[in-house]
Amino acid sequence: MGKTIKLIVCGKKAAGKTLFIEQLVFNNYAQKSNEKYLPTIEDIYIACWEKDKGIKEKMRIYDTKG
Repeated sequence: MGKTIKLIVCGKKAAGKTLFIEQLVFNNYAQKSNEKYLPTIEDIYIACWEKDKGIKEKMRIYDTKG
């Protein structure tokens, strides 16, 4: 197993931090304009990918409250 990278996403309330993370991790580009806004308290996302020669990398993304 390769390195584990930790990333903390900070910003103002309702700035789009969670949407950015979901686009990065899940490749989810659907617009959510008709959904009710639910503020994030704290979420942790884990993304894994394979690099050269079968080395696996892991990223822990911490989504913070605005």
